[in-house]
Parts: sequence; structure tokens; C-alpha cells
Amino acid sequence: MEASGIIKHGEKPKALDYLKAKSKNAKADRTHLRPFRHVPQHEHRAVNVAPAFGHETKPREDLVKHILNSRAWTNAKPHTKHGALARCKLIRDTLAYGAHRTLPEMMVISATELLNLSKIPRWSMKDGGCPSVPASQVLEKHKSHSDDDRSEALIVFVSHRWLKPLAKGMHLRESDIDDEIGSKVHALCHWAEWVWDGNYTKSQKYVFEGHRIKEVYFWIDFCCVDQDNPDPFIPVLPLYLGICHEILCFETPDFDTRAWCRAERVMAYTFCLGGAKPWVIKNGFKNVGQEAHYETQVSRQDF
Repeated sequence: MEASGIIKHGEKPKALDYLKAKSKNAKADRTHLRPFRHVPQHEHRAVNVAPAFGHETKPREDLVKHILNSRAWTNAKPHTKHGALARCKLIRDTLAYGAHRTLPEMMVISATELLNLSKIPRWSMKDGGCPSVPASQVLEKHKSHSDDDRSEALIVFVSHRWLKPLAKGMHLRESDIDDEIGSKVHALCHWAEWVWDGNYTKSQKYVFEGHRIKEVYFWIDFCCVDQDNPDPFIPVLPLYLGICHEILCFETPDFDTRAWCRAERVMAYTFCLGGAKPWVIKNGFKNVGQEAHYETQVSRQDF
């Protein structure tokens, strides 16, 4: 590797040759290759520019980086039941780090629940009563006693624009994720039915091919993030995407103009198992057993 550590565009990283020469077998090669540079714990605590708070700056962001860099996270494969569950537990185990470093557990809502409600419910810890459940609980439920470790639950990150966004002078509770006739929830339920009918597994060339999906679970910000206190959830999005199998974009005319929608696709491309090819549905989508149509570009616009 060059002294600068920079890999020129189009060249194979010389670090790979170095690792292959040093390692004794292929298994050792894989253990040395990590998707992220390992950052020792002391580097996260090196700078403290906000002593008034009594703890290090951005502690949740640092903890997320630490988990992403950990061997436990890398070795837990999200397409397997045990791997996805192990990733959920890594988030849940942060309860031991103290209140200011605890990461909120990933919540999901089932397509069956959305179908019964015919709406996407709002979740707030103050109000309670939302039917979203921890992803770890879902994975425990679908953990089969058989030797087949492929997941029976499809976990999908939903990227979308709110159809009734917060406008100037509007109270937070007046904003809504869907329109008056429930266009978004109906489209999501039809996509889930499309999956249940076996169309999804036919289109996948990897782990889910020929495998039955028993339930579809969505991560939707409106019902999986505390709407009265969303700040603790935002830094954890890369970890949530690392547990999801797919990202589903509900495309509206102004979808690509929203910075958050673009950021979610970039994060999905980096952390999500199926993030390189997002699923896209539009208002009015209905399940008629249609085949998936693939596009060659991740986005219709440049990032």
C-alpha cells in the first residue's frame, strides 16, 4: 500500500495482496477484511468541546460508529434469523451504557396490522398504544427450530415524503404521513400482498429465492420513531438499515427534492442488504401479480 494510504480509482487495493500474503488460509483472509476502519475507543473520547453537558460530545453517534466497526456486527449476517437478531441485541445491549448513550431499540409494524388498521398510526412514548413492536421480538417470534436459518420475516425500511408535511404555523400533531383516503397505507399493504403471493422471492437471486415469507414488517418513521422526541433515533438510522433486508421508496413527484429521502437511499446503499436496488412503488399501486421492473440507476436524478 502506498504510504499515503490512498487507493487510486480503478486500482485493486494493495492491502488485499498484503493480507493474502500474510494470511494462512481463506478464512483468515475474510476475518481481516472489514467494511470500516477500526476506531479504538479512546479516539471517540479524544475531544470534548461541550464540558457543560458533563459527558462527551455526540455520545450516541460515537456508539453507533463503535457498533458498526465491531466484529460482532460484521459477523452477524442480517439475511439469517440469528444474524439479524444478533444485530438487534447489540442495539438493545446499549442500555448498560447509561441514559445519555442508550440507543433506542428498532421498532417495526407488520403489514397485517396496517391492513387491519387501514392507516399508519402515530407513535409517541407519551401517548403509548401504538401497535409497533421491537424488531428483536419479531425475529424471536419467527425464529424457527428447523436447520434453515433464512429469515421468514421480511423487514423493510420505508422511505417517503409525508403527504401532509408540517407547514409554517401548523402544530406538530396536525402533520400527517398519509392523505385523507389512506393512499400510502393501501399501497404498502398491496406491496406486502405482492410479497406474500411469492412474487418477491421469484425476483431475488440470493438468500430469499424460493423461500416463503410469512410476514412483512415495515420500519416507518411515523410509527417507529417517537414523534415527540425523535432526536435519539436519528443517529441510529444506519444500524436500523443494517437490520433491514430491503428499502421501499413510496415515490411522489417531490420525492427526490427531499434531502432526507436522498440521505436514506445513500445510507441504504451503504448499510442495507438490498439497498443497491431500492424497490419503488407509486400512489395507487395495486397487486396484480406483476413482475418487478428493474432500472439500471439507483436514482432518477444525480445525488
